Amino acid sequence: MGLSCTNCPQPVFSSTSGTYTYSLAITYNQGCQVTDSVTVFVTNQHIIYVPDAFTPNGDGVNDVYKVFPRGSLKFIDLAIYDRWGEKVFESYDQDKGWDGTFRGQMDDPGVYVYVLLVTFDDNFSFNKKGSISLIR
Repeated sequence: MGLSCTNCPQPVFSSTSGTYTYSLAITYNQGCQVTDSVTVFVTNQHIIYVPDAFTPNGDGVNDVYKVFPRGSLKFIDLAIYDRWGEKVFESYDQDKGWDGTFRGQMDDPGVYVYVLLVTFDDNFSFNKKGSISLIR
């Protein structure tokens, strides 16, 4: 982690939380040199975007309900329940989302409840609950 390269004009910085100092030295005009430094403070924000609606109508836009974490996850459990409390979907894979079906049949439009359990790579964990509108 850190800089993607040390001798290219536009390096990319990526890292886990911490404090990093980078220096740049430029030599020009017959050996004159200028230097500068920048200190980067990186903190983990533990953010997950959880949409509140989706439209599984087959148009290729917003057809699958997924959550979107900022950063890497070590663990995820996304469970979705209908209004009677029956679990209609569950996934332990952040790339696998709900397509609005249950037992091979399209679920009815309406409000569903999600329960989300996540653990980030730095072992920070949290639970989140809320509602999703399935719109057809």
